[in-house]
Amino acid sequence: MNNLIERAQKLLRELNNRTVVAQTIITDIKYLPCDYKTDNTLPDLSAMQSFDGKWGGANDTHAWFSFDIDAPSDNNIRNEVFVDSGVNGWDLSNPQFLVYVDGKIAQGLDTNHRSFVVDSGKHTVYLYAYAGYQISPLFAADFPLEIFDYNNPLTLSATLQAVDARVETLSADLFVMLNTLSAINVNTKQYADILRYVNTALNMVDFVDVRLDDFGKCCKKAHTYLKNEYFGRYCKRGNTSVSCVGHTHIDVAWLWPMRQTREKAQRSFATVLALMDRYPDYKFMSSQCYLYKAVKEEAPELYERIKQRVAEGRWDVEGAMWLEADCNLISGESLVRQILYGKRFMKREFGVDSKVLWLPDVFGYSAALPQILKQSGVETFVTSKISWNDTNVLPYDMFRWKGLDGSEVFTYFLTAPADANNPKDIHTNYNAIANPVDFLRTYNRMQQKSLTNEVLMDYGYGDGGGGPTAQFIENIERMQCGAPNFPYTKFERASDFFARVRKKVYDNPELPRWTGELYLEYHRGTYTSVAKNKRNNRRAEYSLQNLEKLFVLANKLGGVEYPRRWFEEMWQMVLTNQFHDIIPGSSVTEVYNVTDREYAKLFDEEKVHYGKCLSAILPYVSKNCVLNLNSMPIDGYVKDGEKYVYVEGAKGNAVSPVAVKPGNASVKISVYTLENKFFRIKFGRDYDIVEIFDKRAKRNVLRSKAQLKAYEDYPNMYEAWEIRNYYTEKQYDLTLVSVENIDFGGKKGKRIVKKIGESTVTTDVCLYDYTDRIDFDTTLDWQTPHLLLKTLFPLDVNAHTATCDVQFGNVSRPTTCNNSWDEAKFEFCAHKYVDISEGNFGVALLNDCKYGYSARENVLSLTLIKCSTNPSDCVDKGIHKFTYALYPHVGDVRHCDVYKHAALLNNPLVFLGGTAQNDSGVSLVSCDKDDVIVDTVKFAEDDNRVIVRLFENNNCTTTCILTFGLDVLSAVKCDLLENDGEKVAVRDNKISLTVKPFEIVSLKLTLK
Repeated sequence: MNNLIERAQKLLRELNNRTVVAQTIITDIKYLPCDYKTDNTLPDLSAMQSFDGKWGGANDTHAWFSFDIDAPSDNNIRNEVFVDSGVNGWDLSNPQFLVYVDGKIAQGLDTNHRSFVVDSGKHTVYLYAYAGYQISPLFAADFPLEIFDYNNPLTLSATLQAVDARVETLSADLFVMLNTLSAINVNTKQYADILRYVNTALNMVDFVDVRLDDFGKCCKKAHTYLKNEYFGRYCKRGNTSVSCVGHTHIDVAWLWPMRQTREKAQRSFATVLALMDRYPDYKFMSSQCYLYKAVKEEAPELYERIKQRVAEGRWDVEGAMWLEADCNLISGESLVRQILYGKRFMKREFGVDSKVLWLPDVFGYSAALPQILKQSGVETFVTSKISWNDTNVLPYDMFRWKGLDGSEVFTYFLTAPADANNPKDIHTNYNAIANPVDFLRTYNRMQQKSLTNEVLMDYGYGDGGGGPTAQFIENIERMQCGAPNFPYTKFERASDFFARVRKKVYDNPELPRWTGELYLEYHRGTYTSVAKNKRNNRRAEYSLQNLEKLFVLANKLGGVEYPRRWFEEMWQMVLTNQFHDIIPGSSVTEVYNVTDREYAKLFDEEKVHYGKCLSAILPYVSKNCVLNLNSMPIDGYVKDGEKYVYVEGAKGNAVSPVAVKPGNASVKISVYTLENKFFRIKFGRDYDIVEIFDKRAKRNVLRSKAQLKAYEDYPNMYEAWEIRNYYTEKQYDLTLVSVENIDFGGKKGKRIVKKIGESTVTTDVCLYDYTDRIDFDTTLDWQTPHLLLKTLFPLDVNAHTATCDVQFGNVSRPTTCNNSWDEAKFEFCAHKYVDISEGNFGVALLNDCKYGYSARENVLSLTLIKCSTNPSDCVDKGIHKFTYALYPHVGDVRHCDVYKHAALLNNPLVFLGGTAQNDSGVSLVSCDKDDVIVDTVKFAEDDNRVIVRLFENNNCTTTCILTFGLDVLSAVKCDLLENDGEKVAVRDNKISLTVKPFEIVSLKLTLK
């Protein structure tokens, strides 16, 4: 029995207890309660009071503290001030501090960084203190987490400590060696060798003679021995390595409001800079332009220090996007703007051309991303989140990711272990613990070892945890020497690592390829939670793109100035609210109170700008005109007051004169039926739909009744994030309350009111005189937590896949359950529609603000509401208004008008009354092929040329002709960053293009 390891562990603890050789409790502390600071002006001491030992006592509170110190001078001593708040909480929820020494920001303090270094001499210290944000007890109970009740007062103490650097250094040596031993078989020669070095070093230290200087001297001797004999001679670098980059993953919002995020960034970045002053080899990486912008606005001196470290090559600015955005829910153009705004900010502020899309914590990745990245000059995509799958393990950690159109991007999955205490856990993490065991696990987790002998570890505490600690850096420094059977470490920027590895493996034929979306088999509830926020995002995306089109017309027709700064401000707001814990619905209530106000501001100002544009456009159009800002020409319904009127000839991206078709009262209503020339709908006695007979196809659309259904919603954890596959175990029918007939001119139907518990669902089931679409205009008064509400349509269609609308195209997903990969997709994200088609017939389910679909065994369903109790407090209670629609069609999904109907549902036609005397209109651009979608028309970012962006939507190579309503002098193709490419021929304001399947094409036009 070998007890030397036990002895070594005990003596290491003893060393740690002896690192502090003297301490002075600071007693004269001044105190001033405050709100969020607005700048870095320190409070006047005359306004502060003596601290009585208690502060806080409420959630989300702040205070200033101040005290003076006089630190001694000793070459072997490092002076530190240790601050204790009496709470040792989770990284993100414990009390935190921003330290000012002699008027300048010095460091942040948190649960992982409890002290800060001061030089010898006299100093005045200010602490800007944050009590913390209360975590929902329901959220905490799922994990479980210990939480502090912030209604209780906090304490605060400060102590000036003298740390003997000689003792601390030996302690760091021994920690690395003992941690290494914990991963080595005890019966090996390497284990015996390392333990012998540990024991020899400890025998050099006299733990009995407590004279401080002598103790420090023998510790220094023992360190010198280990440095020379163990780290210097015995340890050898092998051929495997771990490149280590410091990181702190800061969620822009989650269990705290965004205004606190701005402070988390200041504290964390200040701590990074303080450690850089101590460790010259330490390198750090941070993404998210939003955070940099916040620091620039709130702590400009700190921001300048960051810029200096970037210039030195020690601070790595990467990430490509404005922030780490959700990639399921946001539109294609939003993905483009995320990168456009992100890369432009990084280039302007830091001189960096970002080549890496860094999204370690996002809940799935659209198949549109590879093409977007390729057209934006982004070479590498990085995540770790797919390792969180609840069913399948993706077989690759390094591969070519092939997108919708065939574009490919080098993809790297981070491999640091998520659970440092569980060696069998295969989940990976972006907040790694930098110690020898986890260096080894990070390398071993890489599945493509035949292609690479090096991996990346991003290490450091996130979300207010302050990033890397000094111990992490000390561990990396020592493991640079290597150790038997361990990879050696090196400090390296993430951008340098990815550029080198990509160059080495990208053209290797053994590099695997993954085609299509990266679906996360987890967090499926994020497609639905906090419905109002998703609706606001959808509306805001359309609002901004519509206004951009109108302003191009208004500028060229009437000289209306294009409001660049307003668009930049509004786009940045929308992009910020697309953060991967905001738009998914997984943040606290205050976050959504703020986003409600921000979206309301956008929609109010939209009306003003809309009026400006129309004042310039209306003189050029006649009275009977319709505004259609969708790509394709449309014959369809437009709302005129409370009535719906059918119009013909509404050109795409234009204001055009139309013919109004008189109503023919073809919609017939009886007690249990609705009927028009396209469909006959039969209701049962409970007013579920028992039949939808398509008169054109002479068949029933349904194989069993269509209905609303509620389900028990109690996921085992991550309540707002999750829909677990056992939700179907308990189902609830809704109770019929009332039915009445309704008439909106060309649109008629039945208003069906149902209840479940305290919640009311009002559905207007409507048919049109001339349109082959069935609308379900819905008003929810939802008051019931822990229930999912779905609308279900069991379709009588023979198909094994569903076609799902996503960014810049569509993807096919299985409706079968043949294997575990199919089984895991029981809920998925789609945008405007999902279609299930057989050879000559199909049915699409459309929506104007929903995202969570299911198509298992061809039961096509849409999740309408998910009301969670944490981390927000039932934000989904209240009134919700939305429309979903059923579109049965003759012909398959490629040969019908599904995209046109979906576009019209989301971006309706608008009647405009112009003043021109002749029958005239104005057009931006039209396309002669409906599968080519002209999605964006806007002014370029850097000049007055106009960007036109389009994409192919039917997986076809298509030659099309674009016809412009304004005079085009010249045109070039450009990338998504708006860099000029090849010239394009323009003849008579027309451009001919051949567009490949799902290809995105951007043009830059010079207009007359």
